[in-house]
Amino acid sequence: MGSLVVFAIVFYTGNCFITYKDLFHYGCRLQRVISVWAVHLKSVLRSEGGFKEWQCVRHMLAAQRTFYYELKKKMAEHHGYASTDGKGKHPGEWPEWSEPNLVETGILRKEEAAMLGTFSG
Repeated sequence: MGSLVVFAIVFYTGNCFITYKDLFHYGCRLQRVISVWAVHLKSVLRSEGGFKEWQCVRHMLAAQRTFYYELKKKMAEHHGYASTDGKGKHPGEWPEWSEPNLVETGILRKEEAAMLGTFSG
């Protein structure tokens, strides 16, 4: 019981909970914006098979996943995880991460993912 009290005091009185709450809020807002954008595109474009809508939305989905990748990478570096340990603590470098998460899912083409990997801004 004592360790639970210590955890609660540290988690809720420190910056840990505030940071978690802020990140959760930003993630929810990002998802909400993408959902509203997709619904708006669907109502405006109304293309057969949804090709035009997909071409507009896929870059936003790639940006969302890349945001989460960068966030996970920065957190892993902050906690000192140098490489992937099989438990997903470090997301790996861009080429190893982007292939299964962006290219194989069809969100980006291989050339687009490679171009993003060279982007330093």
